[in-house]
Amino acid sequence: MEVDVTEATRGPGTGTITDKKATRSAGFPSLTLTEALAQVQKLASFGGEHDDASAAGLMGHKSPSGPYRTKMAALRDYGLVGRGDPFKVTPLGLDLAHPALGYDQAEGRREAYQSVGLFVRMLELLTEGSSYSREDIGNTAVRKFGVSATKKDEFTESFVSGAITIGMMRENADGTVTYEPEGPGVGDDPDQDDTGSVEPRRVPSAPAARRPQTSGTPALHHVWEIDGGTVDFTIFSSRTLPSGAYAEIAKVVMAGEVLAQMLAPTFGSDSAVASSATE
Repeated sequence: MEVDVTEATRGPGTGTITDKKATRSAGFPSLTLTEALAQVQKLASFGGEHDDASAAGLMGHKSPSGPYRTKMAALRDYGLVGRGDPFKVTPLGLDLAHPALGYDQAEGRREAYQSVGLFVRMLELLTEGSSYSREDIGNTAVRKFGVSATKKDEFTESFVSGAITIGMMRENADGTVTYEPEGPGVGDDPDQDDTGSVEPRRVPSAPAARRPQTSGTPALHHVWEIDGGTVDFTIFSSRTLPSGAYAEIAKVVMAGEVLAQMLAPTFGSDSAVASSATE
């Protein structure tokens, strides 16, 4: 039986979620995509395989408690870790945690977001170019997919935040969001005219930094996205790092997370990958 859904705010450029039949499912990740990426980076910093006890410590928990398992379920939903104890960080999780040269991080984030079946089914109900209120999206999740009413806001934040992060949604000044599955169109870019041409941006030149000669695969690689650039921490070494080095590396990683949060993008742009997840 088809179910009526709450209409979005009416007006030019606004839309109504199409009333299609969909498989009911209440499962969704409790972490936003950005939060999940921050957690898998913590795990991948110390290897690609972990047991629950050690993973809980890396993720800020004293034991594999309920909050830890909730986070792990979210990482599995995004396709970032596998099941079992011990479990492995997936190839997608490793790629996003330590992107190699030439890796398309934007495409990887989109793959992780679209690993969540409920998110994909919700996107199928939206109309390209139309705007929706968060209330409309949350109500639809409750009525079409069986999301608990008490979890409505949590679902909406996870769904909308991730869609904005991967560039499939744009937040408007009135709080609504516009669905743009192919990214911003003509007129959305201030450097783009109505013919589709883009004026090249002039980037001030900076003094060239002297970098040591490197080769081969990095022994350790961290990248945090910040507003207008990245913070990059890489160790190149032809030798295996001593076990005692990892305690000091962890301190550098934590300092990097603090710095990245200070320099994080404003809401509505791609969020910093290393932002902290909610306990």
